[in-house]
Amino acid sequence: MKARLQEANTLNCDKYENAIRLRQINAEDLERIRAWLFQHNVKHGVGISHAPSHEEQIEWFKAYSLDESKKVFAIELAGEHVGNISLFDIDFENGSAMLSVFIGDPRKRGKGLGEKAICAVLALSFDELGLKRISLKVNIDNKSAIRCYEKSGFVRSAKSLVGASEVFGIESQIEMYVEKDGVHC
Repeated sequence: MKARLQEANTLNCDKYENAIRLRQINAEDLERIRAWLFQHNVKHGVGISHAPSHEEQIEWFKAYSLDESKKVFAIELAGEHVGNISLFDIDFENGSAMLSVFIGDPRKRGKGLGEKAICAVLALSFDELGLKRISLKVNIDNKSAIRCYEKSGFVRSAKSLVGASEVFGIESQIEMYVEKDGVHC
């Protein structure tokens, strides 16, 4: 399974109008990604309090490159890098992983690219990697992301952190998950 994850460097999603391509991120993508993380809605959506410095971004990339439990893909449309989708906390023993996605280019949001990327990564996760469950956390006020996840087959978990801001000082979140038989792609 881990070997298949290492081999998954590029996914073509050409069955859709506005075909996208997913490829493993590389060092050349880092400044673009960092610039996107300065956008409030991207920073807020991925759950970080501040955009990383250049040095922090380089350190993250070095650590990511060595971490077998993470896979980050650049989402490309017509050869242009427009966002990222990630599998992380990949646990082959339990058949699970977490998912994160964002469209960094504001001109490309709302066009279904995130949903297409999610479908491609779910196919990889279930069909190639043999995972059984993909989970994610989303801010409760991110209605468009919640709709996107639900269209892909994600359902709300009983573990949602609604109202956690009063207790933990974090944004209220919904935990969602999908299993192979629940995918709507």
